[in-house]
Amino acid sequence: MTEESRVAAVDPIDLPLPRTPVFRDSNLDVVSLVNGPSDYGGVITDKSGEVLALWSTFAFDNGRETTEQDMGIPAEVVRETLDAIRRGGELRSLEAEFSIVPVSTLLKLGLDPAWLRRVQLHNPGRSQLLNVARLVAGTPAARVLQTGDLLLSIDGQVATRFREVERASQKPRVHLVVWRDGAC
Repeated sequence: MTEESRVAAVDPIDLPLPRTPVFRDSNLDVVSLVNGPSDYGGVITDKSGEVLALWSTFAFDNGRETTEQDMGIPAEVVRETLDAIRRGGELRSLEAEFSIVPVSTLLKLGLDPAWLRRVQLHNPGRSQLLNVARLVAGTPAARVLQTGDLLLSIDGQVATRFREVERASQKPRVHLVVWRDGAC
């Protein structure tokens, strides 16, 4: 079955916090469609048939009941995850949940002009940084990061997107540079 649609947006997933401990997706850009199907899953393709995203259902507790929302997971996320599993490698994480901070807010926070230029050059169409929103207790990240830290770079590379953070953190140790309290 096929249905023509248009991409409405590619935005960070924003699921509410659950009342009980369960898995909750975060740090993921998802695709929403103008008129996406609500009764079946599948793939989102371009006109040539190339798979761009996996149309998926996300279940979450909205405070009163379990509800569902359909969104597209970018194909590159699925592909990279499957490739890592096939290689027998480990999937690592910084164990931090991030939120996006736009360049206008970075200016208000007093981000060093040199860092601001690096961020803008890194991703000219979408100048932003990632802000530490939550940390997993007891992890190495929780010992060195704080809620509110702005992530500037990982191992010397500017990191402004969720996928960049995930890709860079696939090793036992990484060096992070963060902006905290007006300084690196």
